[in-house]
Amino acid sequence: MDTELIKKYKKLLGDYIEIRDDHSIYNSEMYLFWKFAQDYDVKRVLESGTYMGSSIARLKRLFPDAEMITYESDPAHYKRCKKIKGVKYVFGELKNNLKKINKNTALLIDGPKRKLASRLARQALKKGALFVGMHDMYEYIDYLGTKFRIVVHSGYPTAAVKKLDNFNIATHKFKDYYGTVLAVVRN
Repeated sequence: MDTELIKKYKKLLGDYIEIRDDHSIYNSEMYLFWKFAQDYDVKRVLESGTYMGSSIARLKRLFPDAEMITYESDPAHYKRCKKIKGVKYVFGELKNNLKKINKNTALLIDGPKRKLASRLARQALKKGALFVGMHDMYEYIDYLGTKFRIVVHSGYPTAAVKKLDNFNIATHKFKDYYGTVLAVVRN
């Protein structure tokens, strides 16, 4: 059961558990990424798609000793995202900065989406990334299974994990999956 790990997750996030904006990753999805990382020595986290900065702020809390770099290619989002101390903000695309990946790097891709995210994940894993999380993969779970050896996703979390979100599945348009589905892959 995840009970002790969920307590640890909540303690690490503290009041940051409430800072999710409408377009960022749900806490249940972030929990999956963080839980998957427990088996690895993550020293660097790269995020693709900063938007307003709420995901990178939570990642900084969850991986306090890791180097944090976030990439945003939309000028308007880059200008107005909340800057967090200890995070490097880069205007541009992660796909143009794959040299930052080493054997202790985990990636969280919130942009690009779908097959483009899968392609970026394959490139990152070839460069030596530990694992890659991809957001908004609800329609691509089966596809990912044909491209990666290990695929876990946030599609049907336990009741305890669902409590991390204030989420009403009855009003969500993707009723077949819970949330927007974060997929974590590894070769």
